[in-house]
Amino acid sequence: MIDLSPLKAQIGDKKIAIVGLGKSGLPVFEAARAAGIACVLWDDNADARAQAEKMGATVAPITAENIHDMALVCLSPGVPLTHPKPHEIVTLAQKAGVEVTGDIELFGRVQKKTLTIGITGTNGKSTTTALIGHILKSAGRKVEVGGNIGQAVLTLDPNADI
Repeated sequence: MIDLSPLKAQIGDKKIAIVGLGKSGLPVFEAARAAGIACVLWDDNADARAQAEKMGATVAPITAENIHDMALVCLSPGVPLTHPKPHEIVTLAQKAGVEVTGDIELFGRVQKKTLTIGITGTNGKSTTTALIGHILKSAGRKVEVGGNIGQAVLTLDPNADI
């Protein structure tokens, strides 16, 4: 698991909001909890909220009243940032001047010395990612493949090359 302690040092006692409690949101919570970062979690799906509560998470709506308590909002990939329209929590955060980010950005902030390759685009990302991972492993590199393919980025081995 990726150590978010450097993030804790930056935000102090402020909380982070985690919106979207699927394959990336819950690992953000686990990594944040391990680093001593207080979190408030939310998902529009009641089953996802119940699962997070079973994990010991504080689950509560993110509102105009509590958004100011947050150092940042970590948005899962499936939660709309802009398209087709921003999720209401994104709009709240923007109005309050609270940063909206994602798990990949958190990874980049705390794993500054880790060589990474980011692959974007519309089609072929998973195939390209798997192929690059295979090539680098075949070349003898200690490689982890994750993010929006396979493992959530914050569950990867922090000592891997990628």
